[in-house]
Amino acid sequence: MVERFSMNPVSCKLLNEAWGKEFPDEVAIAERMLALLDELEYYKSREERVTKLVMDNSTS
Repeated sequence: MVERFSMNPVSCKLLNEAWGKEFPDEVAIAERMLALLDELEYYKSREERVTKLVMDNSTS
């Protein structure tokens, strides 16, 4: 059984307005996605460096 989700029309209108202000076009959406991917990559590499340091220190 699939559960349906419905949003209050006022909430939907406010959400659409906020989305339109934040992302006026496809370029803005793409730029935000690329920035999020860059940030994710940074934190993943940082986590890998910390893990390596911890492993190196635990074997010393």
